[in-house]
Amino acid sequence: MIDIHNHIIFEVDDGACSLDESIKMIELAYSQGYNEIIATSHYIIGKYDVSHSIHSDKLEGIRKSLSEKNIDVIVHLGREVLYHFDTAKNYELMKSLTLANSRYLLIEFFFHEIPQGFEEYIYELKIRGIIPILAHCERYIHSDKDFDKIVSFYQEGALIQVNINSFIGIFGAHSAKYAEKLLNSNMVQFLASDAHRSSGIRSYEVKEGLDKIKLLIGDSKVRELTVENPKKIILNEEIEVDFTKINGAVQETHKKRKFFGLF
Repeated sequence: MIDIHNHIIFEVDDGACSLDESIKMIELAYSQGYNEIIATSHYIIGKYDVSHSIHSDKLEGIRKSLSEKNIDVIVHLGREVLYHFDTAKNYELMKSLTLANSRYLLIEFFFHEIPQGFEEYIYELKIRGIIPILAHCERYIHSDKDFDKIVSFYQEGALIQVNINSFIGIFGAHSAKYAEKLLNSNMVQFLASDAHRSSGIRSYEVKEGLDKIKLLIGDSKVRELTVENPKKIILNEEIEVDFTKINGAVQETHKKRKFFGLF
């Protein structure tokens, strides 16, 4: 598997606190079936805005340690960017924070509100060749009205990532409910760990969550969301989204487009 959302780089955000913890996290990831990782430390202006060069240096230290320990996991650089008016319109900055130097940008929101007018921002990113991926979408949704906002962003061209362990309730009942609703509506392109620790509920222990997801959508679909689509990010390839396959009541309510290709 390939993980596109995690906090394995040490001493840059609320994730790994040391090189040793970074390596322990990656060892656990490998034991769970991951062989490739895009490291996505937070980018929050004024809080977690450590420079690209510092991230690169730390990543090289991680790679060296992995090689010395014969841990066969490839690690790429990326960021998880908080949508904020102070930085959102700095499109050159956004391009520098994409996943594995691709067209794909991982974006998170403040958890207490889904931003108004985000559809226009999606459009502005796309015309500049940047495709947004909404990080852990299920964690922003507190009502069906919120869910409809996410559907609107999705149909405007944003892709969706859901945390694997949301399905076993570690972020609460609402997140578990809407993670399943997003998945059953065929709106999820990526399943990821969002690992922050080397042990405990925010670690790379994802087997229980994956087992539950496989019961919902089957092994083949899980492979698409954990291997095939993530690999397209690393290769900077197009990911197609077919809106005719939105399932259930969502399809009846939102019919703006039947197909949108990302180029």
